[in-house]
Amino acid sequence: MSAANLMLLGVGAFKASTSAAVAGFGGAAVLLPALVLVFGVRDAIPILTVAQLIGNLSRVWFNHFGFDSPQLAVSRFTRRMG
Repeated sequence: MSAANLMLLGVGAFKASTSAAVAGFGGAAVLLPALVLVFGVRDAIPILTVAQLIGNLSRVWFNHFGFDSPQLAVSRFTRRMG
């Protein structure tokens, strides 16, 4: 991989993470074109999928202390009731 490709991916990842942090969504939409330019469509989709999965799992891990178990149980119960 050339230095230009690494620079393109770095800038694309920075823009994607910044937009996702500010807006709360859209990181994948910003990162996908850079991945397609570097890796092609066939490889860009699985790479982006793994990156998004790791990002979501990290959010769960870092925020799991904030879950209130009794409140979550009440929410599940009321959702079933209607």
